[in-house]
Amino acid sequence: IRHAAQRFTAVYERYLTDSKVYMAVIPDKGQYLAGKSGHLSLDFEQLNGILMEETPWATHINLYDTLKESDYYRTDTHWRQEQLLDTAGRLCEAMGARVPKWEDYTVTALEQPFYGVYYGQAALPMEPETICLLENEMLNQCRVYDYETGKYGQVYDRTKLDSRDLYDVYLSGAKSLLTIENPNSASDRELI
Repeated sequence: IRHAAQRFTAVYERYLTDSKVYMAVIPDKGQYLAGKSGHLSLDFEQLNGILMEETPWATHINLYDTLKESDYYRTDTHWRQEQLLDTAGRLCEAMGARVPKWEDYTVTALEQPFYGVYYGQAALPMEPETICLLENEMLNQCRVYDYETGKYGQVYDRTKLDSRDLYDVYLSGAKSLLTIENPNSASDRELI
């Protein structure tokens, strides 16, 4: 953790000293399951304490109490987007942005079944899950530039509906670098 904090500090000192920097540790789903199952888990408070000590230049945002087990897919490690408005709200409040509200979005359930990473590992019969998208006019108008392909796409990449990992619908899957542009933004603020 200290080594990671040193790397974060190096990036901050080289590129971001003129920027407002925020840091939030995203708890792993295991943090919420370990107590019930009797498994070991990371000492989340200690991790946060070390990061706060080692990165005093960042504004730290605690997300732990905004999440619970049901905010993650049962068969996967990922968050359920339709469960995250409290977490998004905490981030927005800390960064001085408008806090999202449920009425701002339409929830669209994908027809394709979602089999998360744990589905294959379990070797047990499990029911697939449903991936939902939160959509609105602003998100639909955003353009996503993919530096790997050199092309623009959308926040939700519907060409990935038949991919092996349905989670790739979000921002075309795991990518090294993307830029999301909101053509209707009323400010020149950037989030890196």
